[in-house]
Amino acid sequence: MLAGAVLVGCTKSPSSTQSPTPPTTPPTTPPTTTPPGGKAKVVNDVVALDPHFSRSFTINQPGGAAGNLLVAYVVAVGSHPDKQSVPPAGWHAVIYNLHAGIWYRKASSSDPPSWTWHSGHARGYRWFGEILVVSGATSIQAASGQPLCTRPGDFVCDKYAGDVRSTCLTSGCGTQLPAPSVSLQRSGLVIGFWVAHRPAAPIQVPSGFEKIQSVDVFLAEASGSADFSKGPTGVQSATGSRLYVHGIAQLVTFT
Repeated sequence: MLAGAVLVGCTKSPSSTQSPTPPTTPPTTPPTTTPPGGKAKVVNDVVALDPHFSRSFTINQPGGAAGNLLVAYVVAVGSHPDKQSVPPAGWHAVIYNLHAGIWYRKASSSDPPSWTWHSGHARGYRWFGEILVVSGATSIQAASGQPLCTRPGDFVCDKYAGDVRSTCLTSGCGTQLPAPSVSLQRSGLVIGFWVAHRPAAPIQVPSGFEKIQSVDVFLAEASGSADFSKGPTGVQSATGSRLYVHGIAQLVTFT
């Protein structure tokens, strides 16, 4: 994920007298190789949080960014968003919906000291955001066939990668956050983002991933990186410490 984003609550929840049954998820496939030097790698990152409802959200530029690829992951937490969040000028969408998004840009020495996303909702949102600096990369891809989503009031598209909403509502909320497999054209870096609402914190990244960030506030979020061989990564499931209501899980690759 992408252009804008927001978490909302379930429209239906498991009965308080019944124990939720976690959904069945495919086993996680561990990373299989470490690429040689010179491949893409995460060299820095920053996180920003705003627990108050606001119509704009600012993330500082990480150090050492010039000449490298910037990857931003932004989640806006509110109620029934009807418009996408607006990214700063010069940021390109990887995948997004009304609730969460991933964008990228090539950093330069003339970049501003911070970047601001704007709410498309009159009341604004509570925000979480992360910007990563990735060296040795020129572009970023998500899994193929993932549509952009613009439906008002929905948490995520039914076909949005990593959407666990349907499973949660029909089978009971669980602790697994499965990120769908992505395919690498050659061995290299994979970054995963996992976020859960009401809450799943702390989230543990899958085996073989190096944790980049882990946040447990009004939502739970974790990011991590790993090196994979050429071909599909397999499903990569992070694990929440508690049952969650909604979640999004996403893997991205680099060239």
